[in-house]
Amino acid sequence: MKRASVATVLIILVIAAYAAYLIYLHWPVVIEGVVDHKSLVGVRNGFVRTLLLVAPHAVLVKDEEVASLLGNRSLDPYNFTVNGLLEAIKSRYDNVYGVVSIRTRYGDPANGLEPGETLGYIIDVELFDHFRLGSNVKVAVTRASGIKIVWVVEVGEQHGE
Repeated sequence: MKRASVATVLIILVIAAYAAYLIYLHWPVVIEGVVDHKSLVGVRNGFVRTLLLVAPHAVLVKDEEVASLLGNRSLDPYNFTVNGLLEAIKSRYDNVYGVVSIRTRYGDPANGLEPGETLGYIIDVELFDHFRLGSNVKVAVTRASGIKIVWVVEVGEQHGE
């Protein structure tokens, strides 16, 4: 009977340790910082390409198909949006997503960043226009998601135009 009890206790401990590890992996880590720049990325036939980059000095359109869709749209980086163009852009690629570079205020322990360091986080393309250059943001990632933002806590006012 003692042998069965020891085996049962060991199984319970292993299951508890595994559950704790899963919780650790999926527990949200909130990142606070400022949006430095952002880009739209498209995937077609297994090839990844930057479609456009929004940086403090300019909006750089790197894809001719996207350039043709923009028309006379303002290229002011602090007010640039892809509003109304997402469906057309998504129809031309197998997958489209955004990358938002955030200069962290307190670091990012899930990705090993110190305060003030910057990392590009993956966002759903539908959220692209919510992240404006210079905006204060709070987002959540998990250790399991790595650089994929799983939850947008807050997107604040723009600063630094």
